[in-house]
Amino acid sequence: MLIIRKLSYLMGEVGIPDRNGNSWPLPCEGVLNFFYSLGLLKKENAPIDFAIVSSGHESFIRKTLEAWKMPQPDVLVTEDDLRPRKFPQEAEDKFKPGVFPVALAHFLWLKNQGIVFSKEIGLDTKERIIHIGDTPTKDLVMAAMAGIKCNFLYPHTSWEFITKKLTTNKGLLDGRPLVEILGPQLIVAEGLPTGRKERI
Repeated sequence: MLIIRKLSYLMGEVGIPDRNGNSWPLPCEGVLNFFYSLGLLKKENAPIDFAIVSSGHESFIRKTLEAWKMPQPDVLVTEDDLRPRKFPQEAEDKFKPGVFPVALAHFLWLKNQGIVFSKEIGLDTKERIIHIGDTPTKDLVMAAMAGIKCNFLYPHTSWEFITKKLTTNKGLLDGRPLVEILGPQLIVAEGLPTGRKERI
């Protein structure tokens, strides 16, 4: 009931201009160009898909993307998908920074591709995942614990950097590990068990 009431207020605000004429909510700097560039790559038949893993709610995310005139994701995993699930029972596994949200997104992507999941397939395709988060203690830790090597933190890594790397190297999008295209970055991953710098 709390979620329904919260969304009843927020949904009516999506796309409404503020006093400066900017529609709410404001996108992160560079992210709209990233979405646009992904769309162009897909039109050129680049084998690239886009997923959102969020602690937010599906209706709000979809309406926001519509307000920004951006395409909907190929895979969307939100709080709405996670909370009603009986398993995993432990909140630390079911929600960020637990690995289940990104594992579910990975599984749904494989299902969309018509690929039957196996441990070997999971490990192989994980090499072709880019994860971009904005919270070191949740997003970054979740992806690192899930074994995703191409793991970036905004604003430490800008959307412009990732967009340029993908578009410049679109000819390399042939199934090779994405870390070969984007390159690893040394970042401070706060919240990792060791609390040290990790190359991820």
